[in-house]
Amino acid sequence: MTDLLLDPGDVNAEGEWALYVYRGWSGEYPDRFESFGAFMRAKYVEFHGDNGADAGFVNETTRALDASLERARLATLAGEDVDRQVEALAEAMRHGRPRARELYVQLTTMLGSSEYFHGPGGLEDPLVGKEFLPVALAQDLHAGKDDPWFLRTLDEGDQDRATALLERIRARTYEYEAPGPFGEAVVAAREQARWGDTEGAWRTVEAALADWEPYGDDHVAPIGLLADPILGPVVTPERGRRVLSTPRGAGLAGRGDSGAGAAGSPDAAVPDGLAWLVDPARNQHSYRFVLAEGLSPTELAGRLGGGSLLPPHSHAETRPWAGITRDAPDRVGFCGPGNEAARDEAPRGLGWSFVFRDGVEPFQPHRVRPMGEKASQGGGRSVLVWCERYETSPVSFHFSYCEDGQERYRFTVSGGTREPSGSGAVPDALDPRLLFPDAGREGDRGGERRALAAISETFGVSLPRFAIQHGRLPAVMTGSWIRPPGRGEARLMFVRHRPSAPESGS
Repeated sequence: MTDLLLDPGDVNAEGEWALYVYRGWSGEYPDRFESFGAFMRAKYVEFHGDNGADAGFVNETTRALDASLERARLATLAGEDVDRQVEALAEAMRHGRPRARELYVQLTTMLGSSEYFHGPGGLEDPLVGKEFLPVALAQDLHAGKDDPWFLRTLDEGDQDRATALLERIRARTYEYEAPGPFGEAVVAAREQARWGDTEGAWRTVEAALADWEPYGDDHVAPIGLLADPILGPVVTPERGRRVLSTPRGAGLAGRGDSGAGAAGSPDAAVPDGLAWLVDPARNQHSYRFVLAEGLSPTELAGRLGGGSLLPPHSHAETRPWAGITRDAPDRVGFCGPGNEAARDEAPRGLGWSFVFRDGVEPFQPHRVRPMGEKASQGGGRSVLVWCERYETSPVSFHFSYCEDGQERYRFTVSGGTREPSGSGAVPDALDPRLLFPDAGREGDRGGERRALAAISETFGVSLPRFAIQHGRLPAVMTGSWIRPPGRGEARLMFVRHRPSAPESGS
């Protein structure tokens, strides 16, 4: 059922004829090999792959590959030349060497690949139950697959445990755990990232990498981190490479390219400010946020939403045009000066909590609810910004500043006009005539950028870019920021009339 064709009309530079393998039963086009020798080398690899699981299958090639695999394992723990170790493990895996795929998938997973490892061992094996399986479930859910096929391949007892694990990951309540000091650092980092301090969270994880403890000889990386709904987005492929380049595990602290906390890991992150919201790469035209000083995120969410916090949401999960209604929640976080660890119990006078959302309902300047006043009650300060812009239309930019539950000043740029302050005098640094000299008609969003930079500098406030764009933050349903129309205000109503059903026989 398989034919091999040597083609004298397809000759390489060495004068060798190409070989085509045609499997009549497959319905596919023939596979081309550069030469008969190339075909035989491929079959040699396939032969080893088919027999690699046999403990009695030992020859010079298998011994050399096993030695290479062990060198790659130790070099991986020592943080040495990640790409070389990936190549060595890939070669051993192609030849079917035991352990090769188990090690290879750990490296490629940390580097951003989505590959499964489904081998021997039940969920009582921590490498399977706490590392491989959570990552596989999280990857499937992220890809929109809500019924992972490999769950059905587990033992009956493990299926129930795996299903419960899947529910935790789906509900975003799963928390990655690890033994020893590294596990303690993971707990601390999760609390930092939960409220928006993703840079601090990464530094906490990175500083503890040397104390990471493997579950066994074939455990070389904490891949289960990627399944954590809070910490997973923090460990980008670039940072995954950093994990693999850091010596970790007992007795390896002195080897490797560099240790955790080396150059390139600043002691403190530079604040992102606010002007990054205008970055064209964001491709977002509407957003709003409230920053409140001295409140914890939970306190701020309570004032603006009145309900309990929702599970962590990503940016995509709060976009109303992504299959979610206009009632999608706002996200909550903590940032600002004095924020050493983004705790929920923020001491008053230190840091600013925020509520943020992209893609909001249309801005209506005279019907904005007093969200800033609510956020600043009890002696605090708050800053509110609402920006809306579509394609080349004039920008609508609304700003207000409140203290102790009272609005002190505000300005609104909308429809090509600048509205004067409705309360106190606006400081010179925030004068809309200087920030928006063309009343918001600029095509490059220059006025918006200047306004955001001025607000950031005046109040010393910032929003965490990575956490908002790529991370997951607790969410809160604040309800509409637009009040219903009052007496004498216009309403636009749509009424749909359905024609009556025709009479029978007509």
